[in-house]
Amino acid sequence: TAIEITMTGATFSFSRETAFAVTGAQVTALLSEQPVPMHETIFASSGDILSIGRASAGCRSYLAVSGRLKADSFMGSESTYLPAAFGGFAGRALRDGDEIETDDFRRPERVETPWALRPFFNDRFVLQVIKGPDFALLSDPSVLFDAEFTASQRSSRMGVRLEGHELKLADSSSLKSSAVFPGTIQCPPDGNPFALLVDGQTTGGYPHILQVSKADRFQLGQVRPGGKVRFVARSADYAAESYRSRYEAYASWLSGPVI
Repeated sequence: TAIEITMTGATFSFSRETAFAVTGAQVTALLSEQPVPMHETIFASSGDILSIGRASAGCRSYLAVSGRLKADSFMGSESTYLPAAFGGFAGRALRDGDEIETDDFRRPERVETPWALRPFFNDRFVLQVIKGPDFALLSDPSVLFDAEFTASQRSSRMGVRLEGHELKLADSSSLKSSAVFPGTIQCPPDGNPFALLVDGQTTGGYPHILQVSKADRFQLGQVRPGGKVRFVARSADYAAESYRSRYEAYASWLSGPVI
């Protein structure tokens, strides 16, 4: 369990000795006014204050600590699902003054993410995609791969709406609802596609035109409003091999399970 910080930054005060790391979007982090690097184990003492600044590129940064953050569990997960207000910290976003408890404290060895495994974001994203089951409903699918889309202000953990090039559907009749997943890209009647994120629904009736490769799905959570997105078509076999390579690269470094 970690703390997700969206764009604007956050400040934390440590009441006990703690080891922590900051990853995700590009941010400046200060521990008691001293700069600390991302992707590296940092040790804080009781009374230290960690300030994580506004994201300069990407959308979400993450704070992980040694031991375990105490959080509400729902259906086997401690993630917060804001729309339904369950999980995490009372099912809501953190507020000024909240106190988050930890247990199982341990002092780990200092480690850092290898450079080859660190993602770097510049708010221009190239996503590998596989054609979805309703791809054939597009009257001019070439625009998907020739154009650059812009993430709109209507973006959240549920999905990212893409604008700049309206898609045309050869058949605008409604479809039966079918299964959708994080990374599914659907096209509503207005022609502005949207990509589902981790809080997206499980079924949908809009045409499922593309599916983001699992190897690139992590990038979707870093697309901020105004960010640019391009799609690159891949075969299912290519996408599977790309994910396998990423999995093996992380598994060779991490001792725990890789998702």
